[in-house]
Amino acid sequence: MRRKYPHVGVGTLCGLFGKTRNAFYDHQRRATAQALLDGLVLALVADIREDLPRLGTRELYFLLLPRLGEHAPCVGRDYLFALLADHGLLIRRRKRRVVTTHTCLPELV
Repeated sequence: MRRKYPHVGVGTLCGLFGKTRNAFYDHQRRATAQALLDGLVLALVADIREDLPRLGTRELYFLLLPRLGEHAPCVGRDYLFALLADHGLLIRRRKRRVVTTHTCLPELV
C-alpha cells in the first residue's frame, strides 16, 4: 500500500486496517530477523550435510544446537522440519527390497 500511495502517511494507512504504526514497523523487523535466522540455519545445515549427506533431521537438530549458540532457543525441532521441507532439504526414505530365498538361489542345470 505504501508504494501505491506514497503521498499518504504510514499512520493513516495503518489506521485503515485497524493497526498502529508500531505494529507495522514491528512486523518489518520481525520478518527481517526471521529471514536472517533462516539463512543462518540453512547455511549450518549445508555445512553439516557436506560431511553427512544422509543425516536425518532429528540428528541434524542435535548437531545444530551447539553451533547456534544464543539463537538455539528460537530453533525447535518442528521449526527445523518445516524449514527444511520448505526448501526441499528433507531426506527421503530409501525403498526397502524384499530378499527371498528364491532370488538368491542359482539356476539348476
